[in-house]
Amino acid sequence: ENNYIQGHYYSVNPIALKAIPKLFCENKREWSLFKSDNFKDILHIEVGATCVGSIIQTYSPNVKVNKGEEKGYFKFGGSTTILFFEKDSINVDTDILEQSKLGFECKVVFGEHIGTKII
Repeated sequence: ENNYIQGHYYSVNPIALKAIPKLFCENKREWSLFKSDNFKDILHIEVGATCVGSIIQTYSPNVKVNKGEEKGYFKFGGSTTILFFEKDSINVDTDILEQSKLGFECKVVFGEHIGTKII
């Protein structure tokens, strides 16, 4: 199931994140909850940003999604996605954690490794 939250289209770059408190809570968002065989429940949030016309969902709700299948896409512009994992289900890669602690964005491309399942 996809859920829509009305909002703005503020930039999501690091400078904007410092200038606008709770920016991710102010921008237009859509969220979905996925049940994963490897990582328990995953909350996936797409955050609209400057120059984003809309968020297009292409998946079918309540149907199993396989790794690598398209879930949706942003129409024109930049934006970000946020993943929430259940506690003690994933070890996020060290490079992502280190860069995030320094306040740097971490570009992640499709298929790139971001973490490992905690057994």
